[in-house]
Amino acid sequence: MLRQALEAIKTELNTYLLAALANGSTEPVVKLLNIANAEGSNAQAVTDNVIMSLVNIEEETTLKNGSMYRLQSLSTIERINPALFLNFYVLFAINSTNETNYLNALLLISNVLGFFQQKHMLSKENTPTLDPKIEKLVIELYSPNFEQLNHLWAMLGGKYMPSVLYKVRMLMIEDTQPEGSSLITSIEIGSIRL
Repeated sequence: MLRQALEAIKTELNTYLLAALANGSTEPVVKLLNIANAEGSNAQAVTDNVIMSLVNIEEETTLKNGSMYRLQSLSTIERINPALFLNFYVLFAINSTNETNYLNALLLISNVLGFFQQKHMLSKENTPTLDPKIEKLVIELYSPNFEQLNHLWAMLGGKYMPSVLYKVRMLMIEDTQPEGSSLITSIEIGSIRL
């Protein structure tokens, strides 16, 4: 599910950026890859593109207390592990090597901000590329302070690039097989039937 969610975001953002830039190019502007490799030997390959990179995954603990039982019919229930709800953090960065590239990077970051301001929720209704198993994704700007930003870029092993970080909420993972069970219809305590 995580890959499908990221690819849907990438596709929608890429479509928006190609229309916003209107330079006649059909080459993808957004690349889904590990930002830690952007400054390596293949740095030229990712210059002037939006590098979209997953930087963290966390569990949504407020929705953790789901029921372990689901009513199948009037006489049967299913035992199933509760769904796992995830939040994940996606970094959008642009590798710029000179002044012209830097100005283009600022334009791309502005367009990324504009896209998510316009479309802060991806659902089946407004995003045809979203996997049918994903109900919706809520995307919100995450603004780390300077210390957190320093730690993030140090962890990624690179120098700071023009970037913006978003928190994507409510990805539901439910990949368990239910176990059949029957309803309790009576209880015996000792020799007394209730």
